[in-house]
Amino acid sequence: MSKAKYVFFNTIILIALALLGTLFIEGADESGYKFYNYLFCLFGTLVFLWCLWSWYKLRKEILCPYVIFLSKAYVFMFGQSMLLALGIPINPMRDLHSRYSNFIMLKANVFTCLGLCAFHNGALFSAKVEKCSNKCLQTSNERYKNKIKYLYKSMQVVGWLLFLISIGPTVANTVNSIRLVSSYGYRFLYDESLIRIGVQNWSKILQQFFVPSLICLFICSHNNKFIRWFVIFFSILYILSGFYLGGRGKPVVLILCLICMWHFLIKPIKGCKSLLFVISGIIFISFLSVIFKLRNVPNRTFLDYVELFLNSFGKENLFVEAISEMGGSMFPLINVMLLVPDVFSFRYGESYLYALFSLIPNLGFWDLHPSTIKANLGDWLQDVLGIGYGPGFSMAAEAYINFGWFGIIFMTLLGCFYGWLFSLISRKEKPEQYNPVIFFFVFSILSMTMMTVRNSFIGTVRAFIYYTIPVSVLCLMIAKYLGRYEIKKHNS
Repeated sequence: MSKAKYVFFNTIILIALALLGTLFIEGADESGYKFYNYLFCLFGTLVFLWCLWSWYKLRKEILCPYVIFLSKAYVFMFGQSMLLALGIPINPMRDLHSRYSNFIMLKANVFTCLGLCAFHNGALFSAKVEKCSNKCLQTSNERYKNKIKYLYKSMQVVGWLLFLISIGPTVANTVNSIRLVSSYGYRFLYDESLIRIGVQNWSKILQQFFVPSLICLFICSHNNKFIRWFVIFFSILYILSGFYLGGRGKPVVLILCLICMWHFLIKPIKGCKSLLFVISGIIFISFLSVIFKLRNVPNRTFLDYVELFLNSFGKENLFVEAISEMGGSMFPLINVMLLVPDVFSFRYGESYLYALFSLIPNLGFWDLHPSTIKANLGDWLQDVLGIGYGPGFSMAAEAYINFGWFGIIFMTLLGCFYGWLFSLISRKEKPEQYNPVIFFFVFSILSMTMMTVRNSFIGTVRAFIYYTIPVSVLCLMIAKYLGRYEIKKHNS
């Protein structure tokens, strides 16, 4: 089936869901909202399966950056609704459907379902589909082979450079954070007295290059086991320290990126390994619930995690607990729908424009960057609700607060962008067939934007401008220099 047909079928699904959603919201009464809400929980779950199947049929891949990003978006923005559709009970203290009216939950589920379906429509439309003949012709070109060789060499140079720049601040900040967390708990990390802005935050800025450095080095490790295990060793330290601090987003993102890169570069994960991967994933997700429960407990030890994990067997389903807790990220959308436009007006793209304005660094021009005030919508929601913790935000909530129901159109544009970006690479038989800079570009963006599904658009802009693009340009410049040096050396 051609790409146009998949886009056509997805558009038909989107239109049908939009008509049903309008009918359910406008034409039902209070007694019918609960049933229609369940129907859209079911529709959203089926749409997720359709998204996975259609992307696989179009691109012949399932373990890939787009599927990882989309799955993360569904778990965070629609996780509780999928559990409801499957008839899996959720802890009432965490269940959004028991805390809010059936009407507002119906509106939130309809908007999220339509938004994610529209996102996938854009992704299908812009996704690249490689033709084997062009691929083989290009990779057999001698000039292309030399270009790739120099790019791999430059990637290794940049990887080591970034590692040396970032390892010191990363270790210092991590050790300091561990001391604070072990004494006061996870929440103390976000105490206002510890917040630094602009150039004062230089160590945190340099620390952001640590994961890109590991990605660079891992890309170059397909023929160098020392570098590969070097990256794995430091990744494990980074992941374990992140889990102890109570954070789960960044460690999980790095794990997913490493698994996906292993699948692309080292050895494909298929057959029995796929089954083992799924089982391990369920156990791992279950353990995330343990991290959440213990992260505010001072002076905790490794045995505390093991004891809580083992004691949960037969008493509670940690996997469901983890999914329901992550799926609570529909909370921002629900509250935005309650507040906008009745209390606050729509922003008409303001947060997206201020996110782009963050391209201008705060070099002392402002006490607080205007983008930090206008584009960090999670901070705004926390202030409005008067709560003592960060509620985060989401792609769907930001689309709604800017454009209302027309935000679904903007979700399509986001899907076009991510669909194009994540289809720049596809799994090949030999690592030499990849362009390493494009490979880095894709996985660097994935590692830095995966958690923006529960945050604001500003995170995506910063990932591009401050980290991914400069590193990619540096790799290209060094590769160009190496090519000229080799030519000059050969001629002499």
